[in-house]
Amino acid sequence: MQGAKVIAYTSQQLKPHEKNYPTHDVELAAVIFALRIWRHYLYGRHCEVFTDHQSLKYLFSQKDLNLRHTRWLEFLKDYYVNFQYHQGRVNVVPNALSHRLYPTLNYLMKLLVDLCEEFGNLELNVINPRAKSILLAMEVQPTLIKQIPIVQAMDPQLKQIREEILVGKAPAFVIHEDGTIRFHNQVCIPTVVELIKKILDEGQNTLYSVHSIGIKLYKDLK
Repeated sequence: MQGAKVIAYTSQQLKPHEKNYPTHDVELAAVIFALRIWRHYLYGRHCEVFTDHQSLKYLFSQKDLNLRHTRWLEFLKDYYVNFQYHQGRVNVVPNALSHRLYPTLNYLMKLLVDLCEEFGNLELNVINPRAKSILLAMEVQPTLIKQIPIVQAMDPQLKQIREEILVGKAPAFVIHEDGTIRFHNQVCIPTVVELIKKILDEGQNTLYSVHSIGIKLYKDLK
């Protein structure tokens, strides 16, 4: 979390041998997994671990440790970790991420009404299907892809490549149907700070994207 808001989360299925762990060990294994995943952020820094398993609060004061606990405690020595107990009913952050809401029929009907109002705000006509038979299709297009050809046209190198494409001298490049110049089906992005920032925002900060970072974000955008 950062600024009291979730910026990233991770999960994985239990391995076959981990399914035999007691609850205490499963919870602790999840903490170890998270610390390893985000080591580059947490190493050498003070961090708070919130858990709904109360026994983890006394991890560092336990007297009887098995080999697994001893190994994990050796790993935790590299971190400034403080375990804080939160009851399950107040631990709303993981619940919001892991529990899927199943809407009722009334909720779906409300969504339909809201959608019709949005159509009206966009000056789109809402046609009652009972009035007459009609087949409609709606396709949502991102506006970002429309900005890229405009920026490409102002780049000297891509302007030359476009001319070479037209005369067949750039076999690896194509002009896509959306107007963008592509190299092996990858969009060519000029070095324009504003455009690059928009692409990064699209890949990281939009509501439909997971807050990925580092190599994961790079690979997705690539």
